[in-house]
Amino acid sequence: MSGGMKQWFSNLICYVANGCGIAILVLGSPNEGRAGSVEIVFPGDSWEERDPEELGLDPEGLDRLAGSFRGRGVVVKDGYVVKSWGALPRRGDWFGASNPLLSSLLFFGVEEGRIDGVDEPIRNYLWDLNSKDRTIALAHLANMTSGYAYHESAGETWAYSNLGVQLFQMTLFDRVYNAPPISVLLHRDRLGPLKFQDRPGFRERTNTFIASVRDYARLAWFWCQKGNWNGEQLLPAHYFDRFQKAHVSAQISAPSEGDTNDYLHIGNYRDESEFFEHAAPSSYGYGWWFNRSLGGGDGNLIWPEAPSDMFLCVGDRGNNAVIIPSLNLVLVTAYSQWGSFEPRDASGTFNSRIQTFLSSLREAN
Repeated sequence: MSGGMKQWFSNLICYVANGCGIAILVLGSPNEGRAGSVEIVFPGDSWEERDPEELGLDPEGLDRLAGSFRGRGVVVKDGYVVKSWGALPRRGDWFGASNPLLSSLLFFGVEEGRIDGVDEPIRNYLWDLNSKDRTIALAHLANMTSGYAYHESAGETWAYSNLGVQLFQMTLFDRVYNAPPISVLLHRDRLGPLKFQDRPGFRERTNTFIASVRDYARLAWFWCQKGNWNGEQLLPAHYFDRFQKAHVSAQISAPSEGDTNDYLHIGNYRDESEFFEHAAPSSYGYGWWFNRSLGGGDGNLIWPEAPSDMFLCVGDRGNNAVIIPSLNLVLVTAYSQWGSFEPRDASGTFNSRIQTFLSSLREAN
């Protein structure tokens, strides 16, 4: 990215909109912050506030941003809240945006020796799998390539399936950790040091994450800083170096048509597959979508106006998380307006909102 582009990214946050739900935008550079060129701070019992102009942001641009999203939200720059609106303590279900949290707990399980590695087969956790599914590994569940309930074996197809998500979370909470999800989350050796301030929790049965925008911002800041929290590396950075990228083959296909077979009786609480019908699975990995070429290479990026290191999380009802690890800036919104997630369609509402956001930054400069 050119120096001029970096400058207009650092000077203003502006518009991404259309749809409804919860959205997170994260821009950051953890290595730069820890190197001392940028002061990076972390919240204690609450977030510290700063005037946006002190940190190089345009207050009017932030006002327009809040007005376009509506609902509630916060903007964090270098660890300071520079803009907030709405009922910040109100908690909500993050639905599909819970998937990066599951990936975080997967990595903690590996680090603690509870899991042999992300490629460990889930049959080791006493699931009574049929012959087709005996090769399903934790990584397949995290990357939507498990094939569970479909006709194909693990790794052969990609499908955003809540059956797979449910099998993933049940394996983690019930068999890897064997503890209530909130206890797993808040353990002092995991994400307890983030000091969530609004009593986060998990939805009964589905175990999707329930949190306020300012608490989800702590999880976003944790990813933005590659597992570092206030000078302590809660999760080694090599997990982010290895897994913070696409992990699905560009040649992967969709599963064959036909009824699904939930023989483990996992239970599908919501059918979200159609929401990602026009998605680009080759850009997916561990709960995130990455700004890569649809063909798997470095050219012809999905979002060519955005930096190549941009990645995002997309869930039901507009739950979105976008991260660009080249700045230290986090935006979290709830019940905001996005659009249908169709990265293959450059003229689609979702993509046009990202383009409008980037263009508004250029114009403001």
